[in-house]
Amino acid sequence: MPTISTEGTPSASPDLFDTEAGPESGVEVEALSEINISQADSLKQVRDRDNIRSDNRTMTSSDFDLEGLSGGVVAPRMNLSNVEHIKPTSSQMERAEVSEKLDQITAAEQLLEEDVFHSLEDASLEDIELKPTNQFDEVAMPTIPTIPTVVGDGDGEARGDWLDVIGSGDIMKRVVLCGAKHTRPHRGQVVTVNLKGYLEDEMEVECLEDFSFTLGDAEVVQGLELAIPLMDKKETATILVKARFAYGELGREPDIPSNANIKYTIELVEVFDEPTVESLSICERMRIGSGKKDRGNFWFTRGDFSQAIVCYRRALEFLDDDNSNVISDGSLQQLLEDRLKVYNNLALAQLKVDAFDAAIISVDNVIRIQPDNVKALFRKGKILAAQGNTDEAIACMRRALKLEPDTKIIHAELARLQSQKTQENASERELYRKMLGEQRHLVRSKRSSKFKVWGSFLGGLAAVVVGIFAYRQYHGGW
Repeated sequence: MPTISTEGTPSASPDLFDTEAGPESGVEVEALSEINISQADSLKQVRDRDNIRSDNRTMTSSDFDLEGLSGGVVAPRMNLSNVEHIKPTSSQMERAEVSEKLDQITAAEQLLEEDVFHSLEDASLEDIELKPTNQFDEVAMPTIPTIPTVVGDGDGEARGDWLDVIGSGDIMKRVVLCGAKHTRPHRGQVVTVNLKGYLEDEMEVECLEDFSFTLGDAEVVQGLELAIPLMDKKETATILVKARFAYGELGREPDIPSNANIKYTIELVEVFDEPTVESLSICERMRIGSGKKDRGNFWFTRGDFSQAIVCYRRALEFLDDDNSNVISDGSLQQLLEDRLKVYNNLALAQLKVDAFDAAIISVDNVIRIQPDNVKALFRKGKILAAQGNTDEAIACMRRALKLEPDTKIIHAELARLQSQKTQENASERELYRKMLGEQRHLVRSKRSSKFKVWGSFLGGLAAVVVGIFAYRQYHGGW
């Protein structure tokens, strides 16, 4: 009697962590008794003789991948194609016996079909969609499955196997404690979590209590951005994140080394909509905007400029103000200063990804309010130089140097641009010289050709005159 069981360890990445196995469930399936097949008559002959018909359907093991919510038991992974066809023991096998065997097969198929149907119906959860950000540097995000293979019965006990979130084994999720159904967060909502992160040697490297952040704003590692939308409110889950969706090759010194896989234990405490900017006070806007700016600086220092751009642009939504010209209030003045710092950082990040037009807009937003902002002038000069506008870049650098004459980096950049301009002028002169030289050669060639034509004409004319003269002299002698 074969026994079918499932293990609780993630099959997609068995070497990621040493974790305890999930709940095992054994379901014994009684196989149909095999009948001696050494006789000469086949089942087809019996069916033809007795006019018996049956459908030989084959259900694959993929039809039983989902776990039913009613009892938390994994449906048996049966494949009816492995059940040998019933064959008669002799050519005189009774029709009633054959019919009984066929009825057993049909009943088993119907029972399994019902199990699969109810499992799919219970596991039909709401679709989760993460759309790319509306930045000019869109960060492509992996697709999240809409019907996960992790389900539970909601009785407070773990009922799930491992779920491969993006299908590559890089992000694995398992339910530890089920939460309230149909309460999953979506992109743009604020979530509050209790979070702990561990390395493969079980050393704790992260511990956050009542930590709130907005999904989709790059405030946590990408692995959590993709896995948390698959959690219900009040759910506790274990999430295994490989290095490339965590802290990558750089790690996070001193506690997270390079290429470190991380195991997270997360409780999703609360889910709520992000408050509108208009409903917040200036102090609240400054706090939220500064936090997003700091996160952008974190990504920038790691060289992840696209993620930094996402954070900076989100920070500007809280730090921007329609009445930017009114700066009498001290809090509003601080808000504007933070806003200009973010625009400066945004321009630099955009420059790093060669988004020159967008970077020019960012620095112009700074210079419009602070015409003597040295950092903005310096960065605009670099952007213009990258676009090939060397003259305008030199003008910006000279203006910045006039404001801060002791800044060595401005001196160095201006000297470089002036040297570049000298080389450009030399190249232009050489190009003009070559062009003029070709024109002069062409003029000389035309003159030479004209002389040759006139010479040939005059030579021919002289020959005719001499011929006429000689003819007259000759005939005149007669």
